[in-house]
Amino acid sequence: MHRAGTANGVKSVRGCGDSCVGTGMVPVGARGGHRVCKPGSASVQTQRRTCPLAHGRGSRPDGGAPCRGRLLVGAPQAPALPSQGANRTGGLFACPLTPELSDCWRVPIDEGVDLQRESKENQWLGVSVKSQGAGGKIVTCAHLYESRHRVRQPLETRDVIGRCFVLSQDLRVRDELDGGEWKFCEGRPQGHDRFGFCQQGLAAAFSPDHHYILFGAPGTYNWKGNLRVELLNQSSLDLLRYDDGPYEAGGEKDQDPSLIPVPANSYFGFSVDSGAGLTRRRELSFVTGAPRANHTGAVVILRRDSANRLVPEAVLPGQQLTSAFGYAVAVLDLNSDGWMDLVVGAPHFFERKEEIGGAAYVYINPAGRWESATPLRLNGTRGSMFGIALSTAGDLNQDGFEGEGLWGGCLGSRWAGTQPASWQGGEMVGAASHRGSWEGLSPPPPTTCPCPPRPGCGSPLRWCRQSLHLPWQQPWHRGKAGTGEGVRGLGVHCPLPLSHRFPVSQVPCPQVLDGEGVGVTAFGYSLSGGLDVDGNLYPDLLVGSLSDTVVLYRARPVIHVSRNVSLLPPNIDLEQSNCQHQEGVCVDVRACFSYTASPASYSPRLVLEYVFDADTDRRRLGQAPRVSFLGRRPSDPEHQFSNTVELPRQHARACVKATFQLQDSIRDKLRPIAVTLAYGIQGAGATRQSRGTTLPPLLPVLSPQQPSSHRTEVHFLKQGCGDDKICQSNLQLHFQFCARLGDADFVPLPRGTDGTAIFAMSDQKDVALEIHVTNLPSDPAEPQRDGDDAHEAMLTATFPPELPYSALRPYDGRVSLDKPVVCLANQNGSQVECELGNPMKRGAQVRFFLILSTLGITIQTTDLAVELALSTISEQPGLEPVVARARVVIELPLSVTGVAVPPRLFFGGVVRGESAVRRESQVGSAVRFEVTVSNRGQSLKTLGSAFLTLLWPHEISNGKWLLYPLHLELAASPGQRAACSPAANPLRLALEPPGEADGAEEPTPGSWWVPAPAERRKNVTLDCAQGTARCLAFRCPLYSFERAAVLTARGRLWNSTFLEEYLAVTSVELIVRASVSVTSSIKNLVLKDASTQIPVSIYLDPGAAVAGGVPWWVILLAVLAGILVLALLVFILWKCGFFKRSSRKSRYAANYYRARLGLQPSAVEKQALEGER
Repeated sequence: MHRAGTANGVKSVRGCGDSCVGTGMVPVGARGGHRVCKPGSASVQTQRRTCPLAHGRGSRPDGGAPCRGRLLVGAPQAPALPSQGANRTGGLFACPLTPELSDCWRVPIDEGVDLQRESKENQWLGVSVKSQGAGGKIVTCAHLYESRHRVRQPLETRDVIGRCFVLSQDLRVRDELDGGEWKFCEGRPQGHDRFGFCQQGLAAAFSPDHHYILFGAPGTYNWKGNLRVELLNQSSLDLLRYDDGPYEAGGEKDQDPSLIPVPANSYFGFSVDSGAGLTRRRELSFVTGAPRANHTGAVVILRRDSANRLVPEAVLPGQQLTSAFGYAVAVLDLNSDGWMDLVVGAPHFFERKEEIGGAAYVYINPAGRWESATPLRLNGTRGSMFGIALSTAGDLNQDGFEGEGLWGGCLGSRWAGTQPASWQGGEMVGAASHRGSWEGLSPPPPTTCPCPPRPGCGSPLRWCRQSLHLPWQQPWHRGKAGTGEGVRGLGVHCPLPLSHRFPVSQVPCPQVLDGEGVGVTAFGYSLSGGLDVDGNLYPDLLVGSLSDTVVLYRARPVIHVSRNVSLLPPNIDLEQSNCQHQEGVCVDVRACFSYTASPASYSPRLVLEYVFDADTDRRRLGQAPRVSFLGRRPSDPEHQFSNTVELPRQHARACVKATFQLQDSIRDKLRPIAVTLAYGIQGAGATRQSRGTTLPPLLPVLSPQQPSSHRTEVHFLKQGCGDDKICQSNLQLHFQFCARLGDADFVPLPRGTDGTAIFAMSDQKDVALEIHVTNLPSDPAEPQRDGDDAHEAMLTATFPPELPYSALRPYDGRVSLDKPVVCLANQNGSQVECELGNPMKRGAQVRFFLILSTLGITIQTTDLAVELALSTISEQPGLEPVVARARVVIELPLSVTGVAVPPRLFFGGVVRGESAVRRESQVGSAVRFEVTVSNRGQSLKTLGSAFLTLLWPHEISNGKWLLYPLHLELAASPGQRAACSPAANPLRLALEPPGEADGAEEPTPGSWWVPAPAERRKNVTLDCAQGTARCLAFRCPLYSFERAAVLTARGRLWNSTFLEEYLAVTSVELIVRASVSVTSSIKNLVLKDASTQIPVSIYLDPGAAVAGGVPWWVILLAVLAGILVLALLVFILWKCGFFKRSSRKSRYAANYYRARLGLQPSAVEKQALEGER
């Protein structure tokens, strides 16, 4: 590309080196990956006309060989031929498959030049190399080939159109379609917005059916790019397809860039591939990458239409800015479901925190509905450019998943340099290898993992040098080794799950191919796989680099060995001597072998080396073996026997035998003798080929999916089992959890309603599990039925991590014990094995305690489960493990206490309304409550949020004040104070200093009325719990509560309420309640002694009771009222004349009127008489 400094990290390829590695191998066409150019990378000169493999950036390992045993190598920076009129043109080289390092020769193509019409300077011939396979065509391109017009004239034009060469299998031009006239941009409108910078051939490929050839032209239409598909006629049937193509994404006739579904500067056509079954079954589709589309990259799937156009069917966008998604593409069927899957390289994917540099996205085809496809991303290490090259690898292990291998390359640091990856039936060799299955890619057997971490190509990948099962012969490489401090490359081989059912966290360790072992830098920069070069029907791998070296990995056939091991006699009877030539007890070990391989025609003669190893477990414990093999080699130790066995062909069976003898007076008759068979192919160790010799056929390797060892055991015959030598024991297990009181004192734990033991976690460090095992006849009436000696009677106890094993304590009441019980625990105490007796005699009972540590129990622990399993080699069916369960209760040893100061209060005073109260002394008698919370256990801050709640009876049922709160303060630790909510003193009364706040305004004792004792009612209790008062709940947080916290609450009785409501009551008891609550996610949290109640007795003031009588103001009012009534009565009588005395004259006048008769008085006299009256 001429355009530099792109947004997604894809740089210009002009002026920087490129190496193109092509495998000239036969049967299967390789699908290629593509390259990235880094500005300033130095190009390397081609030397000695050998295979020039590393000439800067932009290489791809594509190509095909004209005949078996020939490799094709593209060298885009190779010096020009004398007839080409240039300094550096690039070229195509062919290397025969020999051990010689300097016998590569340049293929004579593109000779001569017409300087008036073209320029081949830096044309990068060999930038892409592809082969159709055996008997097919070969294509190689020079994407920077220039077409010139009006040379040395003012209007001279130079158009970088690119061109490609198609050759026949013998690397010659055989028909009219061969040659270098594949340049579809020639003769079209020029300019960068049309076809002037076409750069055809940056990517090239053949269709799987060999009918079409694909060319990517990423510089077309202002670097939007283009894809062209042309018919490649090879047969008479193909010649009938005269109207089949050519096809272009912009239309071969329309030449309309709007038909291409990406914006300008997308590099559409940067990578190409095709396959049948991408969107519809058996219909051919084409795939191309546009690594700069929308600055993230994209991959477009296209189909042909009748108007010679390639119509987009699906667009897969990139997921990260500048990741170059679509830099390389590969179409393959990973799960053999008939739908072609897709792998996309994004070498510039980057995540700094996770140190990811490069990625490959794997899309499992969802039956053609790509809009619902979710890719699996494989990550490369920082700076590795993982995903820069992709290539199919074929069926590496011949398991039926054809063409399902993928090689992916990456660049980077010394260790994470180039990491080729190969997928094979979902198996990825290089960056990772994955075993194919009908569900996608399935996990490998556990024999390949675990392995220690080491930088690799992909964050889920790990190095696994010690378990390398890669079916490759050590590499044979051509060219010179790289020198200097260049980057090293690597490849890894490991099964990796690609089905969407498997998370990335389950990715197993890979196997590694790295460039350090072959002295090559930038190893894996170009790849070619899927072709068989040595005729063993297994696809091989060719890895290119930037150090003038190409490395060939020859795939070794994979065989599956079937083996059968038998021991005779199956049980050892120490009382019978059975050795043939001497006294003693002997055991014969017999092993039979056969093998299978794919394909069925592969049936060579194999020689297996095998080793019998006896008493392996005992030797691992540092103990001497109990056996020695007879007739062993002098170099073999006494516990081993080694030899070889020949397998003439597939399915042929061969057997071997060895005999070992038991040593005299062995003491360990409990544990069986383990015999392990290990085997391998003789001479299968990978060795690098030396110079001057021919390449011999490769020996096969054992399948990594099958273990190459087999273990079996021989047991001792039990003694004391009756005449029939068959022991039928009746072991019964009884157990219970106990609390440990002392060193030897235990009491059973309490049980819940369901019978489960309840363990209260407080300060108890140990708990005991009482074990009681009996071997008694199940039916005393028929003792011969069972209850025989239990040989190798064992109890295996498996403990949870929270309750590890600590010690063993005997039970004093045990009976029938010949020796004490011995228990052996593993390192972390999670399992213990107790020998109950060998044998455990009939009628024996064993009872002991297993001491278990409770230090591992946390606040999240809700229950404990100990699995107890009895075992014996005597016959006892139905001896199943049982589980001893206990429920854990986190018991907080809290105590809440409270006291009222003073405990007795008196009320009195005058009745004041609420609005008349301004100071606290006007309320009534003062009282102080002190609530102390003590904690004898762990800090509450580890359990959740703890609160102290104080229920304060502040009013009675009619709403009148009862006990008025003035101030609350919580002291959790020295210097720390906490406020409670809601706030006290709701009326905002004026508070007085603590020393002066104890008094109250009290009038003289004779100022109130006291009812007579006969008028008093019984006692009254004011308690919120009884509904006789209303409480205000003060909630006080216990922050950082360690040992003790004290709540001080100060208040006063509301005298007016007591004078109005409880004056005639003998006594009033006021209850204040306090409790601690913990807000926690712990479900089994139990608080003990976490509440209290504080009573206060309230009486009428005793001074008032002594005064007695009626208050003086009542008497005064009564006297005044009497005087007023008396005065009113007098006034009325006075008004009525009651107090006026009669005169003498008036008395006699009355008599006069009665006695004297006379004339009637005159009017004057009447008036005078009335006036006197």
